[in-house]
Amino acid sequence: MFKKNDFKVGDKVLVISDSTWSSEMKLACIEGETKTLWILDNNKRYLKSTNREYGSSGSYVRINMIVPYDEERYQNYKRKRMLEAKKNFCYQNIKLLEIMSEQAIDSIYSHFKQAEKTHGDNC
Repeated sequence: MFKKNDFKVGDKVLVISDSTWSSEMKLACIEGETKTLWILDNNKRYLKSTNREYGSSGSYVRINMIVPYDEERYQNYKRKRMLEAKKNFCYQNIKLLEIMSEQAIDSIYSHFKQAEKTHGDNC
């Protein structure tokens, strides 16, 4: 829980959306404030008392809240999301192996063999 004075207008924040299915993180900026709310540049409002989105149910299904901006945390999140997108692309397009060149297949094969040697049965 954060104190009321942790943020001020102009501060960067990370908007964390956690649900039972996934977790997301977006960059935003505090554009204004009222006595009880932080107002972000994405037109969302967050309670100063809890940093949770105004009007949310507070149920475990979806929680939206703001936390102080952290460059390393944000960049790690973006890298992780990009890696997941690349993995999903590979899974969904495995049939492209049929039309790839021999050199491309050799490259992919050698990467898989190296991963197998490195990680063994954990792959």
